[in-house]
Amino acid sequence: MNNGNLGKQKDFESFGSVFQNNVIYASLLDTDFFKKNYTICKSSYFTTDPHHQLWKIITAFYDKYKSVPTFDSLKIEISKLERESLVSGCFNIIEEIQ
Repeated sequence: MNNGNLGKQKDFESFGSVFQNNVIYASLLDTDFFKKNYTICKSSYFTTDPHHQLWKIITAFYDKYKSVPTFDSLKIEISKLERESLVSGCFNIIEEIQ
């Protein structure tokens, strides 16, 4: 197996949306997982606008409250977004992972 490209990934595109959903899900359920990935995982790694926005919401929430949001808190933050298509996309992801 060639691992030469492992450290050269610029985003999560090659891993697909299920992987990105799993990163969001694990971050919400496992605080230790989130803390380990918080500083190395950038929102730009996510390849869809909803995934990108969810990571931004989760990290901003953590910065403000020093804890990851609950699903209910996350839904409240999503509902504050202005773009309806983004709100819908974020809620679709939450429905898939919850």
